[in-house]
Amino acid sequence: MSVEQVVWRIITPEVKRAAEIVATDDVLHRRVAEGTSPKTLIFYHWRPSVSIGKPQALSDLNLDACKRYGLDIVRTPGGGRAVLHLGLKDISYSV
Repeated sequence: MSVEQVVWRIITPEVKRAAEIVATDDVLHRRVAEGTSPKTLIFYHWRPSVSIGKPQALSDLNLDACKRYGLDIVRTPGGGRAVLHLGLKDISYSV
């Protein structure tokens, strides 16, 4: 069995808007799957926001509180429940 050298692209974290992060993930996942982009590990600092999974109801959120605290709201294409993102205070990643 031979060992291939695998090259990964690593993208360091920057604070980004929630919609930009979800769109970037979508494009990167599609391109890697198609073989038109190298395997990628990307880190994010989300601008203060809440992300909710595809099956979660928007009515689960307190929209008035989100607006009051200036939180962006974005729906992710995957499952899961609401996640609060706090800018530089947290970091997430996508492979």
